Amino acid sequence: MSRWLGVAAAALLVVTSGCGEGLRDTPTEPANCKNVAGSYVSSYGNSCGRYSNGDAATVTQSGCTIEATVKGVGALTGTINGSSVTWTVELEGDCEGSGTGAGKIDGKQISGTYAGFLSGTNCCASTLSGTFLLSAK
Repeated sequence: MSRWLGVAAAALLVVTSGCGEGLRDTPTEPANCKNVAGSYVSSYGNSCGRYSNGDAATVTQSGCTIEATVKGVGALTGTINGSSVTWTVELEGDCEGSGTGAGKIDGKQISGTYAGFLSGTNCCASTLSGTFLLSAK
């Protein structure tokens, strides 16, 4: 019987020693996210008939969180999940507001849509929706 215990203990030692550092990973550790930080050229269009093409934008990144200010749209804060990104946007301009959006990362581009509510004087509507594209320089 003691011989079997010795064999079982040796087998357990071999199995556990081969597991290495991976046993220390926890499910709460962030997944690796695509690095999208850098300089971009932006374009956008919205439901109020405003549009722009060729404005500079900078994307900063910390882990899976990205931030950017897109002229004519506002300040975006997003979370990357694979090649998708979801964000909140603080709309800028004469009519301020906030909204949410979704998009995708495709190579050197980040594209997406957003929708939100506006408040202020001379707003074209109480809601706003739009699209934008950030292309890496």
